[in-house]
Amino acid sequence: QINAEFDLAEHDFQQALALAQKLGRRFALANVHYRLAHLRQARQDQQGAYQQLQLGIQIIEETRTPLRDEA
Repeated sequence: QINAEFDLAEHDFQQALALAQKLGRRFALANVHYRLAHLRQARQDQQGAYQQLQLGIQIIEETRTPLRDEA
């Protein structure tokens, strides 16, 4: 039963990724990748969790505003 729930959650997260991508919602996209990482970790898929975290971090790094030197 727990695997079926994980599969359903995975499906829902994949739909959320597609929707966030379609709407151009980069922060939501990163958030879903982080949530997928937690799901993969719960499934004992450490490599999959790491990959999802990397994707989320990449999105945040691409969209953040660099700090300016105020000097």
